Amino acid sequence: MSEEPVTDKSPPLGSEEELQWRLSYTKPEDKTVGVFFLNVMESVRHLGNEEAVKRCMEISGESKFLEYFSYPLSTLLKMTYTAARLLSDKYGGFDKALWMMGYQAASGFYKSTSGRLMMMLNQGMPRQVLENMPVTAKTTWKDIDVSAKMTGPHSGIVIFKHDIIPRSYNEGAFQATFEAAQAKGVKVRARALGPLDTEYEITWD
Repeated sequence: MSEEPVTDKSPPLGSEEELQWRLSYTKPEDKTVGVFFLNVMESVRHLGNEEAVKRCMEISGESKFLEYFSYPLSTLLKMTYTAARLLSDKYGGFDKALWMMGYQAASGFYKSTSGRLMMMLNQGMPRQVLENMPVTAKTTWKDIDVSAKMTGPHSGIVIFKHDIIPRSYNEGAFQATFEAAQAKGVKVRARALGPLDTEYEITWD
């Protein structure tokens, strides 16, 4: 599991200073679809309790989220940090809580109708999932720059640029995604390329 952030000048992961550091990279026009917000809420509900769900909704300033309506990326980040802080004691720290949230969010998504359809389009195969990730990402998160390539029969890398979501969350999400594609022995390792740029190495048996 990765440790955040990676620059000497950045505050400790999970601190209010670090959250503000990430928020400073967002613009008012940076938005993403409601499915990500719903995934955060569902993961908190599954991993935590209704009080944590209520707190995240209060932070968002919304009464509900619509799956394909766009909401500010900054709101998603605030909700993610609020949830991870509330779950930290239960899961052994902020970093591990983020991983669990990412894993649960992706796992829940691929059990939904939309998630099953997406996996069908990828033929339920790890290779297709990896190679189609740039296109998949752009349909829901227009400001992120994603590239991907296979590096072997059972390995590949995905590079995220300008991604404000902490790496641990993405590691958990990748783990669940490739497990949903029936990959066995999945391992995900993050390598920082810059403050908000990351290379994810994914391997499976």
